[in-house]
Amino acid sequence: MRIYKLFFPVILIFFCTNSIAQEDKDNNIKYSLSVETGIMGNPDYFAYEQTIVNGINIKNKHSLGLGIGVGVNWDDAEYWPLYFNYRYYFKPDKISPHVNFSIGALLQEYDQGFFTSITSGFKRYLFSFSSGIFFNYLPYTRSYAFDYNGNIYYEIEHKERYSVGFIMKAGITF
Repeated sequence: MRIYKLFFPVILIFFCTNSIAQEDKDNNIKYSLSVETGIMGNPDYFAYEQTIVNGINIKNKHSLGLGIGVGVNWDDAEYWPLYFNYRYYFKPDKISPHVNFSIGALLQEYDQGFFTSITSGFKRYLFSFSSGIFFNYLPYTRSYAFDYNGNIYYEIEHKERYSVGFIMKAGITF
C-alpha cells in the first residue's frame, strides 16, 4: 500500500512535467488541470470528495489525465481515489459541453477498491460543473480487541460495499 502512495505521485509529476515540456507552438497539445470538489451518493451511501486531474489537452477537444484525490464516506472512512480520466469537449467555446469518463482505484489504509464514473456537464471559462452516475466497490476491514477475563479476543469485521448512485462536482478547469 505504501508503494502505491509513493509511486503514483512520482508518475503524476513526471507525466505533467513532460506535458508542459512538450507543448507545441500550434496549441494542439497543452497542459490541462482540473480541481474539483463534489458529492456522491444514493439512499444508502454518501461521500464528499476533492480531486485533482493533471494531464494534456489535445486540440481543445480531448483531455487525458491522471487524477488523485481524497474522500470521506458515510462511515467516516477516508479513501484516496487514483484514476485515469478522459474528457471530451463537444464544442470548445465560451460554454463548452463535455462528457467525462473516469476509472481507477479507491485506496484505504488496509483495503483497495474500484470505481468508475460517467458524467456530463459544461465548462465556462475556468468554472466547470458535471453530474452523472458512479459505481464503487469499496471493501473495508475493521479489527476490534476485547479484554475478557484477562484474555485478549480479536474480532475482525469485513464488509464489501457496492454502490451505484449520483455524482455531482464543481471546480476549476484550464
